[in-house]
Amino acid sequence: VLNYYIGADSVGIYSVGVTLAEAVWLVSGSIAMVQYSNIANTGDLSSSREITLRLSKFSFVATILVLLVILSLPSTLFGIIFGKDFSTVKEIVIYLSAGIAIFGLTVIISHYFAGIGKYAVNTITAFIGLIVTVVLNFLLIPKYGCNGAAISATISYLVTGFLLVAIFLKETNYSACDMLINKKDIVFAMNKLRWHK
Repeated sequence: VLNYYIGADSVGIYSVGVTLAEAVWLVSGSIAMVQYSNIANTGDLSSSREITLRLSKFSFVATILVLLVILSLPSTLFGIIFGKDFSTVKEIVIYLSAGIAIFGLTVIISHYFAGIGKYAVNTITAFIGLIVTVVLNFLLIPKYGCNGAAISATISYLVTGFLLVAIFLKETNYSACDMLINKKDIVFAMNKLRWHK
């Protein structure tokens, strides 16, 4: 859609922004792989739910911290690294940032559903996210270019994330307040970090 309405150059610029987003997701992706392995190999559903709840919050915070580092970099740096035409990459990352952050949380929840064999939940929410992306791309890209594509992606991630969290809370009987970080989460994180030293 970018190529059709704006041109091939915009596709290259936007792809760099997406690549930076994917670099941030290395943190949450790594956590999710360990979580998935643990859930798939245990029959304790209660334990799987608790570890998912705690890791989703831990992953969310870690994702935000890495994202803040990238957002603190000056726009000129992207131009120096990728070329002068790429100095607008930071702006794209800014528009993607809310979506990047929510993905840090929801990737853990999606791996929970995969780990317990409920693949339909991930398939349905991803399909809804795809529809949102396609519709918004045609609405926003002609007017806003790369930023429109980033806004479309962010809204899609937020919709998908909201659905996954809502389904997770309903299935596990956790409340929305349980998604907030508390003292037990901090102790859990500190114990995990201490164990890995």
